[in-house]
Amino acid sequence: MKKTIFALAAASVMMFAAQTASAQLFFGGSIGFTTTSVTAGNRTDNGTSYKFSPEIGYQINDNIAFGAVVTIQRGLPYVGSFDTNDLKGFGTAYASMQADMQDMNGQRFNGFRIAPYFRWIFLDTRRFDLFLDATFSYGSLSQKVRDNNNIWQDNGKYNLLEIAARPGFRLKFDGGRFSIVGRLGSLGYQSLKLAGRTDQKISRFGLDMDTNNLMLGFCISL
Repeated sequence: MKKTIFALAAASVMMFAAQTASAQLFFGGSIGFTTTSVTAGNRTDNGTSYKFSPEIGYQINDNIAFGAVVTIQRGLPYVGSFDTNDLKGFGTAYASMQADMQDMNGQRFNGFRIAPYFRWIFLDTRRFDLFLDATFSYGSLSQKVRDNNNIWQDNGKYNLLEIAARPGFRLKFDGGRFSIVGRLGSLGYQSLKLAGRTDQKISRFGLDMDTNNLMLGFCISL
């Protein structure tokens, strides 16, 4: 009986060791910024938006990983197209430009988001991976406005919720220690609520996968 228990315990340790042998801690993230300069007559005003999104995760084996992304943001640091035939790109560029100049326009936006995810890697090769992230994210967007006395006042806070599936890819370099990670679009549900109110809410569900919705970052495996 003791030999049987010892054999089972040894087999369990060996299975755990084999599992953790391929496990990897990884970290990475992405950054973004935009800056706008507006000249009117003899006056030139400048403004900037930025975001910082560190990421940490743990790859259990060749097919399963989990992690989380935390985003801190000011304004809307997104680069779009000024081509009016590209409505999505033009709208993004215009909104970002307005957010860059938020101080001049008498308003400020600050955002925070945390997004844990579960990753299924359905194609693993020496040079690249293809994966699908199932993510649940929660965040907030606060707004301040400048009154007539040039004092910044709180003007509401919005709570953000998203449940989504995002396909992505990972390009490996240096034996997989350094990677470029991309996520292409999403399929999911989004909700926007005004904090402290139950009668104001926006809910959306949809699919959006194109090159305009590509998010790139980097990853370093330990």
